[in-house]
Amino acid sequence: MSAELPQNPYESPVAVADDRRVTKFANLVAPPADLRQVARWQRVWIVAACVQFFGLLWLECEAPLRGVLQSARSFPFQYQSEVHDVIDIAAVLSIYLAILVGAFAALKITAKTCGLIVGTVAVVLSLIPCFGILSLLYVSVLATNFLHVNGISVGLLGADWKKLQ
Repeated sequence: MSAELPQNPYESPVAVADDRRVTKFANLVAPPADLRQVARWQRVWIVAACVQFFGLLWLECEAPLRGVLQSARSFPFQYQSEVHDVIDIAAVLSIYLAILVGAFAALKITAKTCGLIVGTVAVVLSLIPCFGILSLLYVSVLATNFLHVNGISVGLLGADWKKLQ
């Protein structure tokens, strides 16, 4: 009698890893300083993208909120439009600053992963509103692949810093 378990007919197929895949970083083993720099700039890019997203979200949701606050008679405090104007200006300035910081982070990431020419193209495209998110996503994928190939796990908020120490 064999010790094998009977095969489950409802079992999903198992994917077999194909080691013949050729990646851009196949023979690249980066020094730890480069890995830390790419991971750091990827984290900066993630923060800049979040600032852009929440700044734009505030600018889109603030006008309806302003109308609700102005029409509420039983609101416990007086609505002050000057405060919202200052917050709007701060949101716009933070969005522009996040765009510039994100472009600089994209340049630093691409300089280490695929070269300065691609980095320059990515930075120029990141400043154009419609193409900006696509180029920044491409840069994030480059950084993630670069770190993965070198054995660093990358999550939603960037690289695992414990493995970089």
